[in-house]
Amino acid sequence: FLIDLIKLYDRYNNIVDYLKKKVLTPEQITIMKNGTQSIFALMGIIYRLANHDITEEDLRSDKNAVIRDKNFVYGCFISNYTADDFDIKLTQIVRNLIMVITDSYRAAYDDSAVMSVNSYFKTDNYYINRTLNTFINVLSTITFGTEIKSMMDIFMRRQEKLSII
Repeated sequence: FLIDLIKLYDRYNNIVDYLKKKVLTPEQITIMKNGTQSIFALMGIIYRLANHDITEEDLRSDKNAVIRDKNFVYGCFISNYTADDFDIKLTQIVRNLIMVITDSYRAAYDDSAVMSVNSYFKTDNYYINRTLNTFINVLSTITFGTEIKSMMDIFMRRQEKLSII
């Protein structure tokens, strides 16, 4: 799991370089620079959804219990994925998550809850009560939810049990 997480971070950095040059607005670039931890936290939620460790209903009914759950199941996922489209899917997932976080930030800014992108990422409170709520809400939409769900197979872990020596 840790090796795959390191590989994921390396691939994420390559995607960030591409997105900064070709795709994102200046505001989204600022969100991405400050929000890496939130992006990875949401990828953790996607990992758990992809592996049926949690359900969308779990998230909707008690997101605090889900994110504080100590029973996180670790397993290989990148090394488990055999198709050639991993980076394409990861790029789309990262791009979509940046859009979710940007929308969440804009709502907080418009409500005068925060004054800058930097202040938005200083506490877990905004992640839990704004970013995660936005993610949960858009997960059920046809456009975003369907797209994320069609790509979350890149986070499926290997099924056999690995022993630690």
